[in-house]
Amino acid sequence: MGIDVTLNELQNWTAGKVALMGNIPPRDVLAAGTPAEVERAVEEQFRSLPDTRHILFSCGGGMPPNAPTENIRAFVSTVQRLSRG
Repeated sequence: MGIDVTLNELQNWTAGKVALMGNIPPRDVLAAGTPAEVERAVEEQFRSLPDTRHILFSCGGGMPPNAPTENIRAFVSTVQRLSRG
């Protein structure tokens, strides 16, 4: 899968029986965005899913080269914050 298919769609197609990984846009958000844009993308992804138990939050397609450390920190801290409820 890439960023063209949402995790929500994939959860529906697999009946929630498959662990999924993704799906923040690597180039446009994680590498070229601001920390605030990364946080917003993670929040939107998280809130779009009715069940996050079988989701490994990541950027779709792997870590982009030269992704700013601040963006990676924003990604990790937002996932941690949202996962705690």
